[in-house]
Amino acid sequence: MPISLDSRAAVLTLAQQLSPAARLPRSLQGWIEHQQLAQTLRSLHQTYFPQAYCRSRRALVPNSDANAHTALEQEFFALVDEHLFPLNGWALDTARTERLWTIPILSYCLCWEEDFDQLMQPWQALLVFTDYGREWIEDDGDTEEWYRDISGRSIADIAPPDRINFKQLRRQCRSSPTPIRHLPHALNWLNHSTGNLWLDLHPEYSDEFAWSAVNVQRLTRSWQKARSILNRITSLIDWLNEDFESNFDLLITEWNACQLPHPRPLTSPPR
Repeated sequence: MPISLDSRAAVLTLAQQLSPAARLPRSLQGWIEHQQLAQTLRSLHQTYFPQAYCRSRRALVPNSDANAHTALEQEFFALVDEHLFPLNGWALDTARTERLWTIPILSYCLCWEEDFDQLMQPWQALLVFTDYGREWIEDDGDTEEWYRDISGRSIADIAPPDRINFKQLRRQCRSSPTPIRHLPHALNWLNHSTGNLWLDLHPEYSDEFAWSAVNVQRLTRSWQKARSILNRITSLIDWLNEDFESNFDLLITEWNACQLPHPRPLTSPPR
């Protein structure tokens, strides 16, 4: 929304009353963008946390650096992080000295390719249930031996993903009385194909979302779905950890029961 001339004049008057270090950016374009963001954040604060906004006694202007967010704006960020969706911690610290022009979402992408050694045993064992994970393990004889050590099974005991009927697998998993019913969600997370931006977006290549009511609403709804998916996946991983050898054997049995007579085209599991 364009800022009226009256609004500009009022803000300029306020800027003249501030200490030199706290004055607004010198360029007109920078000043306009500064005010648009401040107005948007204030509106979002009032919309999503009206009681907190009314009770707050936080400062409306930064103490010294005009590029920093006000205490009231930083309070809003903390409320978003606590009640709506997670924000990146480093960005929240940065808000004390720099403007957050976009929403600093915290990616929950499972970047196993980069943090392989940090994965829990169940996740390491599940890698061969994905096209890329199996290919990665089969390409290295030492890695294949490692897989036998951590899972207790040879990858030859597990049908390759290109021989699996994933529609049948989903049906079987849904009818399972065990947390195996959540296996498709776990595999989609490994494949970065959950369809949820919180779970699929790589932290280094995440999309940028401007501060707006539409984006806050979208991210809030998407995070609620992401939490539901993560809870289901956690149920599966906890179940595997309870008795890994026995439960992993049950999972392999369900998986192998969905083999196709011929390999399918190399694609990620359907959602």
